[in-house]
Amino acid sequence: MITIGKVLQRRFFKGYRVLAGEGGLDREVQSVVLFDAPDGFKWCKGNEWVVTTGYLFLDNIELFEELILFLHEKNVAAIGIKPDRYLKEIPNRIINLCNELKFPLISVPWNVRWSDIINEVNTMAVTNFILKMAKKEDNLSKAFADIKTTNNVKDIVMALEDELYRPVELLDMLNEKIYFKDKEKDLDQDYYNRLWNPPCKHEKEVLCDNLNIVRYKDLDGECGYNTWVILPIESYGSKIVYLVIWEKDHRLDYYDILLIRLSYLLLSYIYDKSFITGIYEGRFQDELVEEIVESDQLDRQRIFKKAGKLNVGIKHEYISIVIEEKDADINLYEWRDDISQYIYRIFGRENTIFGLLAKNQIVILHSVDGKNRKSIYHDIKQKSLELINSLENRIEGSIFRGGVSHTTGDIVYMNKGYDECTKTLKIGRYIYGEEKIINYKDLGLFGLIEMDFFTREGLEILREDLAPILDLEDRYELLETLKAYLKHNCNSNLAAKELFIHPNTVRYRVAKIQEIIDIDLQNPVERIKLEVLLQFDELLIK
Repeated sequence: MITIGKVLQRRFFKGYRVLAGEGGLDREVQSVVLFDAPDGFKWCKGNEWVVTTGYLFLDNIELFEELILFLHEKNVAAIGIKPDRYLKEIPNRIINLCNELKFPLISVPWNVRWSDIINEVNTMAVTNFILKMAKKEDNLSKAFADIKTTNNVKDIVMALEDELYRPVELLDMLNEKIYFKDKEKDLDQDYYNRLWNPPCKHEKEVLCDNLNIVRYKDLDGECGYNTWVILPIESYGSKIVYLVIWEKDHRLDYYDILLIRLSYLLLSYIYDKSFITGIYEGRFQDELVEEIVESDQLDRQRIFKKAGKLNVGIKHEYISIVIEEKDADINLYEWRDDISQYIYRIFGRENTIFGLLAKNQIVILHSVDGKNRKSIYHDIKQKSLELINSLENRIEGSIFRGGVSHTTGDIVYMNKGYDECTKTLKIGRYIYGEEKIINYKDLGLFGLIEMDFFTREGLEILREDLAPILDLEDRYELLETLKAYLKHNCNSNLAAKELFIHPNTVRYRVAKIQEIIDIDLQNPVERIKLEVLLQFDELLIK
């Protein structure tokens, strides 16, 4: 807080004298206003230092008294007057009144320009605000050195609220948090939507085009507050933070907007620095994830040390998620910023790390500490699907699929989870077709198939039983008919209905197959064997 007493201690105000009301030098100053119109004082809102030439009081001491009483009631900081211009001396009744009210009456040198006083006080106020936000550090950058914590953001919210005398909130879309002066809570998307699209009758006023500062006014009194102001803050082209000021009974003035602009600069600095650090952090996360999932023999202590440097919880229980993009022409490294924002918005920054492997694979390790085992897989599947939809909407022409591990464990144990995810992606496409997200446990017995099964040698063994059919021109029709026939427990009518053909056609094709490969479809073991093989018909035909 800047008091009129502190202002007068500055070198610039050396020639100023307190004529009366010295007991009120602890009054707060927020701005300087010029008064030289008979009714100009009526628009004071409080905490101003009113300055005047005194011309209006030359033959009207009653107006002088009325002015002082009004300014005192409005909690104005002080009045400054140039007594050598028009009033050669201040009447005793004015001196006594100011002393009685402890309302400072200050003599201003006649040759001082009003603009110099205004600039000096504004500079002092802004400097004080900067020091307050920076915790009075000599070097501002020291205050923002640790951008991994939210302390600096909270400091700005606290300092701004103290200066504006109005509630201030910071909506952090990236971390899904709302920061208040003395607390924080999870961001509710509905709450955010109501701020930008109030459900009540309202009007919208743009306060600053360049920074897109907007005021909303509740016209019916249904939203809880009369007016509120919103300022979006961008970091490298993305709106990730919103500053909200609830105006209460008084609207923001020029000085208030100035402090909001300053807060904008400081917050932009913090989040931009966080973004730049995130680039390097992302690269190190890639290396950490790659070392975890691709090493046969992990150095547990080495992994824990690396994870600690990235503030990754080494004692958390993680589940693995692998998201792959099938188009070879799309390089996910070029979309890392978007991928990062989507992942942290959906899964939460504090509970998640991720890395990019090659140019088409995203590996996510998500903490599931304390969560109900039955709900984990459903919850992760839904979040993964939301991530895929977001990525496909953002990256034109992209097609993503994902696998979720069944195994959970500490960060070192996640190489097994990664193997489960990649197996799910490999096998799941043949069993579940175009399904976007598949859990490893959904593979059932197919999860027991070793990945060697998909090598050239493995596929040759797989093809042996069906090889005579695979060389025929009508192999696609025969295999499709056999799959439907087995699916419906060897019922020709149901198979025909699914394939939109006559039941006799089904019987003919099945008989042809039995003749070619000499298989007994009445034998349940043979049927199971065929059903498993036919899940991989794409590989068989290749």
